[in-house]
Amino acid sequence: FACYVDGMAYIAEKHQITSYYQYTQGHYAFSVSGAKEEKPLFSIIVGLSSDGLVVGTTYDLKDRKVGNPWGGIGFVYEPEIPYQTNYTNGTTYKGEFTITKLDLEKQIISGTFWFDVQDPKTGETRKVRDGRFDVVANF
Repeated sequence: FACYVDGMAYIAEKHQITSYYQYTQGHYAFSVSGAKEEKPLFSIIVGLSSDGLVVGTTYDLKDRKVGNPWGGIGFVYEPEIPYQTNYTNGTTYKGEFTITKLDLEKQIISGTFWFDVQDPKTGETRKVRDGRFDVVANF
């Protein structure tokens, strides 16, 4: 799990990458997150809810509503409670998510992503670019 955040490399610690792909409430939900020990930015999460992942499909990361693909969840700050997060909304803060590999038998999912999101602490637009992941997801 790696990307650039405002031009700076963001590479998640191997033991801090989590993902799942599950059918729930009439849709498939997929989420992948990568965290690193460096503060204050602790974790970036990308996810979507859809009728099912399809290799080669690019999903628009819209606002988080039931039945809409959603994602571009970014900037979880730690150790602040409650965690401060923000989402893409499909208008001002957009993004895309592409599935490049989906092996259901081996539970391997790979993809790329980019998105813009409002920083929950500063209000500035943060640009996440050239994101990619290769994970064994919990099914």
